[in-house]
Amino acid sequence: MKTKFGWTNSMGFVIAVAIILLIGALIVPMRTSLGQGIDERVIDAWYGVYNIDTGKYYFHVSFADGSYRETPMNPIAKSYFVTKANNNTLMTQKNLIPVIEAAYAADKTAVQTDLGTYDNAPAVFHPFSNEPVAYSVGLLQAMTQAHFNPESVGGPDVPPGSVPLAKLGGGSLQIDTQVNGNTIRQCKPGEVPFQLVQLQHNS
Repeated sequence: MKTKFGWTNSMGFVIAVAIILLIGALIVPMRTSLGQGIDERVIDAWYGVYNIDTGKYYFHVSFADGSYRETPMNPIAKSYFVTKANNNTLMTQKNLIPVIEAAYAADKTAVQTDLGTYDNAPAVFHPFSNEPVAYSVGLLQAMTQAHFNPESVGGPDVPPGSVPLAKLGGGSLQIDTQVNGNTIRQCKPGEVPFQLVQLQHNS
């Protein structure tokens, strides 16, 4: 016997509910942690890359697991390119400041994503996380030596020499992860990473 609620058994109702759930999934942030199989991308170094054949310049970020990411960047002086990676590619020395500045001038959001301050953690209309970012000890030492704070290119506020390296767990500084070392949380441009705040507080 059909009741006044019979429409709930219709295909239209099922489709409407599915659409509502889909919209919700695309809007509502999902609580995400490293324990859910999310891998952390530990930055080891960055380089400038010049493709001789195409004449294009790229910002190359190397990660500790051997992977890398390249995005287009603005041209820099050819004299910076000192290493021949292959027959058609030249590379700079690692962690040169003019390289990351040229990359930031070309694509701010790409550099912020690389540095852990843009769209790395779940948020409204961005419910699923990208890989959270951490900086290796070697990178932190290089930034200190160059007196470079990534805040100047849309990254987190990590003043040179501010990280107590001996106290770093796991050999890296987590950027967009809560102080519990697990839950992903967005570090905003110019913000001190949550782990660094805790390390400085406990020093």
